[in-house]
Amino acid sequence: MKWFLTILMIMATTTSLLSNPVTGYANYYTRESCQREGTSGTVTSSKAPYNEQAMTCALPFRPTKWGRKYRVTNLDNGKQIVVAHADLGPGKRSRARGTVIDLTPSAFAKLGKLAQGKIRVKVEPLTNNRRIK
Repeated sequence: MKWFLTILMIMATTTSLLSNPVTGYANYYTRESCQREGTSGTVTSSKAPYNEQAMTCALPFRPTKWGRKYRVTNLDNGKQIVVAHADLGPGKRSRARGTVIDLTPSAFAKLGKLAQGKIRVKVEPLTNNRRIK
């Protein structure tokens, strides 16, 4: 039963991110963490090179077009960034614990301190790649 509820939560989050804001946690991912999970850590799912300095993110669905922009807001301090969808993630275990987005270390650091490990966020898809107000 617990497994079934976890799957439903993951499906709801994935569907919501296509068009609606969602709240949850953000982690950051590095080349080393990708390699621990069994991927190369050098190339993203979008086939672009992984760059820890880029303002990109990993979301749990494969888009029709890579690069869609999302506004990520730290719910504890109000800081906002815009990131482009370039990879798949977070992993199933992280999603089961409420993680809705993985950020590059550079993007995460603009919202909070890397030492925090994860932060409470709201993720909103941007239409027409509009800028933060």
